Amino acid sequence: MAKINGANAMLQVLLDWHIDHIYGFPGGSFDSTMNAIHDFKGKLKYIEVRHEEAGALAAAAEYKFTGQAGVCFGSAGPGAVHLMNGLYDAKYDKVPMVAIIANVPTSRQDMDFFQAFDEKPWFDPVAVWNHQIKRADQIPTMMDEALRQAYAKKGPAVLILPKDFGWEKINDNFRVTYNSLQAIPNYAAPKKEEIDAAVKILEEAKNPVVYYGLGMKGHGDVLVKFAEKFKTPLMSSVMAKGVVEDRCPAYMGSIGRVAPKPSDDIQT
Repeated sequence: MAKINGANAMLQVLLDWHIDHIYGFPGGSFDSTMNAIHDFKGKLKYIEVRHEEAGALAAAAEYKFTGQAGVCFGSAGPGAVHLMNGLYDAKYDKVPMVAIIANVPTSRQDMDFFQAFDEKPWFDPVAVWNHQIKRADQIPTMMDEALRQAYAKKGPAVLILPKDFGWEKINDNFRVTYNSLQAIPNYAAPKKEEIDAAVKILEEAKNPVVYYGLGMKGHGDVLVKFAEKFKTPLMSSVMAKGVVEDRCPAYMGSIGRVAPKPSDDIQT
């Protein structure tokens, strides 16, 4: 059976999930994965950031703009800690992302090695899924699970990879669960009487306003038609900005602390 470096198998999982780029800042504890990134040149784009925090924030923003989970990484110790702001951004905005955290080689753990610390407890409060790999042959399975859990639980998943496992040769026979992922929930359709009641309320309202969130992503055309039919202005959450184009006459902008004047005036 063909063999593959553990880190290469991990990146192959990303490609099989249709993820074609990764954000991060290189470090010595991450050299096995940096080597894999080089091997995947032309298939997987590496976006080098100037600070790990920027990479984590970019990965968190990925889903907000594209609907696809972003992936970032940080080296052991300070590189890992610097990801925290981006991870909390994903947690509170409830968006899936994956952070790959490097760890020192297993032979150097728990002995005050340079820039080493017990990483898993550090990420427990922020992650929806947080695990360290115990054997090299677990790498592709756990990368697959990290992505699946990030989507399922709408938040950041953390995968901790000891440096030596990334270099270790494993069987190249893993198949991802991407095709079994149920990304779109099967919501029950409203009953006709419920729709009629809602229409009646709208028709009787003096100044109806539509406020929508990220749940309308991909359905901006429906909102525009709704606004035209019922003559209602549209306002969005900050997260939903872009669902309806800014040039739409009915769109007044997002609401909140940084709201533009039209939506702010409507609220008051």
